[in-house]
Amino acid sequence: MRTRIESLADGLHAAAVGTAPRWAFDETHHAWWVDPGKVLVGEYPGSDDSQKARLRLSLLADAGIDTIVDLTERGEGLEPYDRQWRQLGKMRGRDLR
Repeated sequence: MRTRIESLADGLHAAAVGTAPRWAFDETHHAWWVDPGKVLVGEYPGSDDSQKARLRLSLLADAGIDTIVDLTERGEGLEPYDRQWRQLGKMRGRDLR
């Protein structure tokens, strides 16, 4: 477990200093792989434009992401995207959380 935590910490550090592997869709949704193919960190994937949010969320699902940890807080003025994420999962036959 310690090795896994240290590996993730190293990946987060690499993302913070700009040396982490970038993913192919960075222009559409700014993100970095902390653990390539497993843990992706990035900006808020929602949008007040539902098509833009759908595209960003689809890119995450297409990359194999199943779970999003949402660190936004009420009062930040950001559109919730959890319902779109779950609907996308239903359409794709996946349990997206």
